[in-house]
Amino acid sequence: MKLEPIYSPNLPKDLKESKLISTYSDIREFPKIQMKMATGKYTGLVATVTFNFTHREYKGKVFKKIFIGPAQEVYKVAVRQSSKIGLNLERQFNIEWNRTQSNLLNEPSKNKSILNLGVYKKDSYGLYDITDPSVLLDQKIIESGLSLKDFANQSEVNETTLFRHLKGTFEISREVAIKYARTLGCDPAEILFNSLNIPVWGSTNTQDMRMVNKYSVYASEITATTKVSNVKVPREIYRPDIKAIIIDTPNSVYHGHTAFYYNSNAPIVFENQIVIVGTKSIKNFSDAEHRMRYFIGVYKKNKNGRTVDLHTIDTDNIDLSLIEPDIDTYSFDDFIDVEKSQKIIIDDIVPEFVAPVVALVNDPKINDKIKIDINKKFQTVHTKNRTEDFKSIQHFKDLKNAETTLEEIKKNAAIGAELIKQMELSKRDVQKNIDEAIQKIQDLEEPDITPEEAAN
Repeated sequence: MKLEPIYSPNLPKDLKESKLISTYSDIREFPKIQMKMATGKYTGLVATVTFNFTHREYKGKVFKKIFIGPAQEVYKVAVRQSSKIGLNLERQFNIEWNRTQSNLLNEPSKNKSILNLGVYKKDSYGLYDITDPSVLLDQKIIESGLSLKDFANQSEVNETTLFRHLKGTFEISREVAIKYARTLGCDPAEILFNSLNIPVWGSTNTQDMRMVNKYSVYASEITATTKVSNVKVPREIYRPDIKAIIIDTPNSVYHGHTAFYYNSNAPIVFENQIVIVGTKSIKNFSDAEHRMRYFIGVYKKNKNGRTVDLHTIDTDNIDLSLIEPDIDTYSFDDFIDVEKSQKIIIDDIVPEFVAPVVALVNDPKINDKIKIDINKKFQTVHTKNRTEDFKSIQHFKDLKNAETTLEEIKKNAAIGAELIKQMELSKRDVQKNIDEAIQKIQDLEEPDITPEEAAN
């Protein structure tokens, strides 16, 4: 049964819904999304979405169109309402819906013993099983802008089958998911499984030191965010203990990057790795108070074996421009020392927590809209790029082989030259021996004979 909206106040009898004007179209007012875990009429994840409308004949009056009920049912009608208002609103609605849902499910439940996720999907496989494929498919089709008829035709799937998939009465097979994905320009997994989203707990500026209230905050120190946001975790690195921080440094190449790490403190060799470090070694400037502080940086163990230094990951943080070259004042070693000193974020600390960063991800780049168009041309693009990869690999193999052949030729030439030299030496020795033998023969004394003997 389709979820029917509630109007507050009720629409006048002479006012048709089609004549209402969305406040989003007028003043860019976004629909309000609320979610909660509930029992009673609706059990589980319950959502309320409120759209505000006006009408020219009722100036100053706002009509609220409210959808309330099970989250999945509310989503289906609310996202279609958003798409009717505008494509941009529909896209923003999906982002905000996923953010709101993720935030709620990652919060502790009422009894604090389990997350809402465990209450909502107690028999499921955690984050992997939040949203049904029917909802995921519906969302993708709306984003595509295709009518259901056109989508079915392009996917070479019967319309009746498509409707059953959207209602959730038929499971989407692997084969059909691939057909849908080809039309939508996405990974088939995006139709069968929801994305894995986790909260971003903190942010850092890798270049500037600042004060937050009375607390001193170093460059590359991580502070908790005041606004809860979520980030999509690449499936290849996801595990339940993964955590995320964001780098907020406008002048840095890392600005907007998310750093992922595992919340574990296993005995790993960290030297020269990018890590998240927790320490109580540093005092506040204002009151000399010790507190747990977290940093991102490159791990450098000191020779004493007890303390470590942390180097910046941001090379833009190193600035030697203030040092004017002067042969009489600064030596090359002085420049090296200054560079080394600027690399250090904090030094001589005792870590309480160390975890290696497993990925730095620029999310806007990997989720660029062009991805859809490229995926739709999968066969052509994939073939072209893999062919180019093969050619590049083969080219370097050929260069390497040519280099090896040249070295062999040079080596063989050297050996040949040495053989020729030895042959020349041997030839000279032989010739010398021959000359000496001839000379010996010539030097032999002739026998004494008489003229008569000679005549005979």
